[in-house]
Amino acid sequence: MLMKQYQFFQPRKMCSIALAALGAWFFGACADHYDGDETWSSPVRNTELASPNEEDIKIEQDKANATITISWPVVYGAGGYAYSVLNVNDPEAPDTISKGILDGCSITINREEETNYAFYIRTSGNQELGNTEAPTTTSKLFTTFEEAYASIPVGDIYEYFQQTPTPADSIGKELIFDLEPGGEYTMSKYVDFGSQQVTLRSTSKTNYATITMTGAEGGIRTSAPITLKYLKFDYAQSTQPAISMSKEPADSLKGLVGTQTSYYNITGAPIFVTNCEFYNISKNFFYDNNVSSYCIETMTLDHVKAHFNIPEQTANHAFIYAQGGFIKDLIIRNSTFYNEGEGNLQYFIRYNNSGRLDRGGYDKETETQSVTHLNNTFYNMGYSQWANYSGFSGQAYSAFNIQSNIFVDCCPTGGGIARRILGGRTASTYKTCIFNYNTYWQKDSGSEITAETSQSYDLGIILQTDPAFADAANGDFTPTGAEQLANRTGDPRWLPSAE
Repeated sequence: MLMKQYQFFQPRKMCSIALAALGAWFFGACADHYDGDETWSSPVRNTELASPNEEDIKIEQDKANATITISWPVVYGAGGYAYSVLNVNDPEAPDTISKGILDGCSITINREEETNYAFYIRTSGNQELGNTEAPTTTSKLFTTFEEAYASIPVGDIYEYFQQTPTPADSIGKELIFDLEPGGEYTMSKYVDFGSQQVTLRSTSKTNYATITMTGAEGGIRTSAPITLKYLKFDYAQSTQPAISMSKEPADSLKGLVGTQTSYYNITGAPIFVTNCEFYNISKNFFYDNNVSSYCIETMTLDHVKAHFNIPEQTANHAFIYAQGGFIKDLIIRNSTFYNEGEGNLQYFIRYNNSGRLDRGGYDKETETQSVTHLNNTFYNMGYSQWANYSGFSGQAYSAFNIQSNIFVDCCPTGGGIARRILGGRTASTYKTCIFNYNTYWQKDSGSEITAETSQSYDLGIILQTDPAFADAANGDFTPTGAEQLANRTGDPRWLPSAE
């Protein structure tokens, strides 16, 4: 929904609007006319006009949330209105959506989710009536960011929630917390949101707030849906997973899907991370804390950059680790995961071997359980096998969509990527199994991983050439390989702009 007042963003300078005189009398909703009498003319003459007042400018969206209409009252005697609508998500580089001179009193634009807008309007003069243009421009700021429950001031987020706990009657409702764009926050200990659904976000898509874990226990826990948006995290001082599940979930979560299951069902899209950056993670990206048993319905990681510094080889652990339960649908897209530590974890994905959808209460005749990797860059992730989840292996309702990814120095000991994603079964085992345009490369051997080219696993087109990252040692994964560039594979953030 549109907020009644947009207070998150203040432009650093007013945007100038080029004005031009209108020679014709303007008409329509704002035309000066009187009962069809063509001889009637505005009584406002030889006057310096004023621009509409900010409080009189209305911002309304249609019921389908597809468009926004900006309207204002008529200024009598005007020759029109010079206007500009800007996307100001990046205050240093505002993007013009629409501009011009109108002879009406409204403009309609397409509505974009989570966008900050600025509207500027200036009343034009009317030479025929001797009226001159308004000396000033009126600005109106508005946003499609959903209204927040509260704004967290810069400081220790752990202490904030200790002093300002979420209300008990908000369970079952989403609470949105805003962090200041560019704000430098800390987290001295893990914050466990428990059964409270929350969104943590910055309200700037280009100037992320930063959260630095200042204690070894700094991290985020939950047993309810959580959304993270437009944030940076630094885990250099923490030994916690980036995101983990609460150790004591509410009993009311059991059997939410089906009645014969002992799983704690976290339904909907319970873990959604988009446009976030994580640095210096020394453990898992996600860990269920070995609770028996969570069933996470969907985890989506979209436009995520996750940097790991794993200190030593760690057997049986995984970057995405559901030790006691499983994730029904895991979706990773447009993201980069890379490890620069001296050690590594054995797997990228590992679920409890008993985890499968029917045991979590879902109907295996109508539902699927899935792993999706689309347009990602993976570097030095896992030293043995990409995935380990025997509950998914060989099940007809397991679905896999693995396309346009670049895997470099992943699972170098030969456990495999495509083979292990499929649980050691051939692609023909599954009703839905899509592989295409993936790169599997080991830079030490200077060749693709031959096991991945077997037609029994990845049945699509495989790019069997070096992606030749610009400077992987320093976190620059821009591919220079001709095939990868031509097919625009890997995380799009590293690719040149499309022509």
